[in-house]
Amino acid sequence: MRRGWIDTRHPHLSIARQCELASVSRSGWYYEPVVIAPEDDIDIMQAIDEIFTACPMYGSPRITAELKRRGVTVNHKRVERLMREMGIEALYPKPKTSIGNIQDKRFPYLLKGLAVIRPNQLRALGAGQKVSLRTAEEKLVFILLYECEAKCW
Repeated sequence: MRRGWIDTRHPHLSIARQCELASVSRSGWYYEPVVIAPEDDIDIMQAIDEIFTACPMYGSPRITAELKRRGVTVNHKRVERLMREMGIEALYPKPKTSIGNIQDKRFPYLLKGLAVIRPNQLRALGAGQKVSLRTAEEKLVFILLYECEAKCW
């Protein structure tokens, strides 16, 4: 709105002085925003749609590269913006794709807090077999091992 106050043909006040009085920076006065023709966006959006339909796993970097191969000069940020406006997103595995069943039984870790201080303190014969262990409190604990890959020493 203040830009309308500035008159380029004023006989006594320079543009610099008018900008100062209107509290408008001179660079703001001379700035002309780049207007992108909507027709260009529509053409690029159609090309993006063709590429995405053929390869839905392509994200904005690959779509940008494919557009450049087709001879369309376009920035990756513009492709990202257009993809966002179109509501398309590359297909990729999302995080937490395998969430465990809440109803599954959780087994306590019976060796928590146990310091293995000598060889063969915890001896495993093999997977699926019972292992006996005497703790510091003289409790006898039986553990069913499902896998036995780690070695104590």
